[in-house]
Amino acid sequence: MTFLLQKHHAIHRTQVRDSLRSFASGVALTGRLAVACLLLAGFLGVGSATAQAPPTILRLGGGAVGLDLVDPGDDTVVLQWHHYKIGSADAVENPAGHDDTAHDPASVFIGGLALATVDDQTDNKLTITPIATGAFKIALSPDANMPLGSGNMGQPHEFVIVSANAPMLTGKNDTDASYNQQAKEDNTAIMLTPRDDTTADPISVIGLFTDPDDVTLTYTAKADTVGRGKADGSDGEAIVSATISSDNKLMISLTDKAKAQDETHVWLTATDPAGEYARKRYTVSTGSPTNPYVTETGIADVSIREDAESADIDPIMLAGTMDAPVFADQDLAIDSNNLTNDPDTGTMTNDGLRALEISVAIGDNDATRIPTDPNAADFTWVTTYMNATVTGNGGETPMMTIDPRAAGEVTFTVTATDKGALCPVDDGKTPMTVYEWADKDNMVTSNLADAVKCVADVDGDDVADTGETIPFYKDSKSATTMFKVTIVSKTTPSATTDAI
Repeated sequence: MTFLLQKHHAIHRTQVRDSLRSFASGVALTGRLAVACLLLAGFLGVGSATAQAPPTILRLGGGAVGLDLVDPGDDTVVLQWHHYKIGSADAVENPAGHDDTAHDPASVFIGGLALATVDDQTDNKLTITPIATGAFKIALSPDANMPLGSGNMGQPHEFVIVSANAPMLTGKNDTDASYNQQAKEDNTAIMLTPRDDTTADPISVIGLFTDPDDVTLTYTAKADTVGRGKADGSDGEAIVSATISSDNKLMISLTDKAKAQDETHVWLTATDPAGEYARKRYTVSTGSPTNPYVTETGIADVSIREDAESADIDPIMLAGTMDAPVFADQDLAIDSNNLTNDPDTGTMTNDGLRALEISVAIGDNDATRIPTDPNAADFTWVTTYMNATVTGNGGETPMMTIDPRAAGEVTFTVTATDKGALCPVDDGKTPMTVYEWADKDNMVTSNLADAVKCVADVDGDDVADTGETIPFYKDSKSATTMFKVTIVSKTTPSATTDAI
């Protein structure tokens, strides 16, 4: 979402704040309340535990917000306002007066903090209009008369009301009466992918917030965890790290706990010297990784005695620790003869095109390659310390055998490359560009045997439009690992199993 800087008039805010002060029925309106402490107040303590969503921040003079009464898990069920709670005070049950008969819309003061209007007959909304600074929570339930503690009251909704002098998001409508609803709906989407694309572009926080009477703001960032099954979220894992750099940029990256199809929120908060704040939401979703990767075991370093016989030395398998995921979500331009869908699991299986190409390079500039042909699948590196013979280089399962010559060490690098016979579904940008295979006549085709390039078909007429070519082999779709082969001298002690 792109935000445009808006100008708010301090005089108008003062008039709104003064009018609300007289309307607050004796509730002190400080205008600079340190609302952070209110977030620590207890809420329900009843029903089964549920993970609590972050609070909705409301500005005085910023207008009302609507709370949807339709059950998010069942859109045929209209929820009722079960109770509200302010700080440590007792919960006020069934504040809208729900009973078994139809009733007119009800307007209820939530203490002196807000006016709530409920109409579940037409709009299925609970409308909250802030009156004074403070915090409260609301619980919704299918039955407003359900006794406290007798069942799950559903997801609690917390509201924090800040003054008209608190920080605010820029780019919102210049009409104060619509600010709160716009801020409630504010959300920027970020897509990251484990292994392939784990870090978002740095986001400058300067200009995302403004404050009517303060020139300095403090920025903090926090990422929600992702639950792995427990209803209370106690098994939550941090799949995203969110930090503010020294040059005021928001840095968002996936952690090693992230899995495909995860989703979480990052909250960027701007706080003024009085402790009031505004917050911006980023929704981070994770896609399915496509690039090859090195498994946890890697290729182990090898130590061989100088006097060992080559026939007694086990060959080094170069492909066993390199792998690639199934490309289940990228089959748009792939012929069924090349990639097969399993109807039982709904996943794509590898029929050979997805096999990785494994190659090995030596870290010894003085090594001599015999034969010298760089495309030869079988060859030997002759070095000061060993002869390293590779068979099947550039294939799926190459291996290396070592013939020791003298004490020393050589480092090898193994690269696994995806053969790339697949177009990406899209480029991940907005608006999305869809890629497809094209033949030599620039016509879009689903038959890989006819395809010579991967292009963008912008207008969907089966003719390549951009001329952009994505080759079969892409350096970005590879993984590398390194290992060492050490030749120890023949005088080096060795373990023995002989009886003493």
